[in-house]
Amino acid sequence: MKKKKKIENKIRWAILSINICSSILIGLTGIVGAAVVSNLTSQMYNQNMAPLTNVYKIEQDLLTLRMNFRNMVINRENAAPYITENEQIYQDIVNRIHSAGKHLSSTAEIANYQKITTDFAAYKKQGFDVAMNYIRNGQFDAETRELYGNGNTVSANLDADINREYTINNEEAQQRNQTAIAVLAVVIVCILVGITVLIFIVLKTGKRVAFSISGPINKMIAAAISISEGNLDVDVEIETGDETEDLAKAFAEMVEALRRLEADVQMLISETLDGRLSTRADTAVHTGSYREIIGGVNQMLDTVQKPLDAASDFIDKLADGKHQNDMENTYNGYFASLTDNLNRVRHSIFILEEEADKLAKAGLTGNLDVRGDETRLKGAFL
Repeated sequence: MKKKKKIENKIRWAILSINICSSILIGLTGIVGAAVVSNLTSQMYNQNMAPLTNVYKIEQDLLTLRMNFRNMVINRENAAPYITENEQIYQDIVNRIHSAGKHLSSTAEIANYQKITTDFAAYKKQGFDVAMNYIRNGQFDAETRELYGNGNTVSANLDADINREYTINNEEAQQRNQTAIAVLAVVIVCILVGITVLIFIVLKTGKRVAFSISGPINKMIAAAISISEGNLDVDVEIETGDETEDLAKAFAEMVEALRRLEADVQMLISETLDGRLSTRADTAVHTGSYREIIGGVNQMLDTVQKPLDAASDFIDKLADGKHQNDMENTYNGYFASLTDNLNRVRHSIFILEEEADKLAKAGLTGNLDVRGDETRLKGAFL
């Protein structure tokens, strides 16, 4: 047997479904938005911040090297610590150049990175190594000339490469920002589309639930109006699996009861018009007030048939010349008047019979002076 669903449960499930769908849609939108923002942030860091961090540190290390070389010229007796520090700084620059190569994202950056690598190798060979050898050998004047001569040239080339890297990264960062803005715009559009879809789902679900309730009710309202106008040929078959279906079934049973009532009343009317007053409807097929109505019609026909049958029998006996007593008048209204009139007819016939018998007997005895009592008779009987 199919389990019935209450209208309350339908509404509850509709609301729950809307909440679930909206939560999933909002959740997915949030996840996608967070993923996009996270990806854009990661890209901005990896392609903008990470390379610039290494380049900035390389620039700072080069500046420290130059200051150390100047300090060694000034503090010639304490040059040893600067030598150790410069060697460490050089190694740090090598490592940072290598790390910077992991975050290249464009052809321009790759080309400039190769230029940095080449110029740094030239700086090491023509600037750093030469200056360090002069320092180790105590040739501070030669180191000074190298610092402001060939070493300054290769150092300037390296500075130009670093400045170019800043420029390239800045231009590409602007392009990436524009791309990020476009992606965020797409995400916002997707969110708006998702909200629109959610609103559509809510409206569609609400309309469907409302129609599942109002549709059958409107159908039964139309059927009720048709019945009130005397038309029992209505269709109220509804399958909703809830209280509305139960209501429709009860409505259909009511219509069927009215159809049975109509059929029996029409049958009794037809039989009565054809003169068959003994026909009766079966009250067993009806219930409640409908049974009382059919029983009342049957009783009404009994009330009509009984006096008519008695009158018919009375007249039949009068026609056969049989003597009989007055009809017992136990009826009401028209049938009481009919009974009284039939008894008066019997009285008139009986008086006419007495007067005729009296005259016949007088004639047989030759007593022709005997006359009938006209005062006892009326109309054509005089």
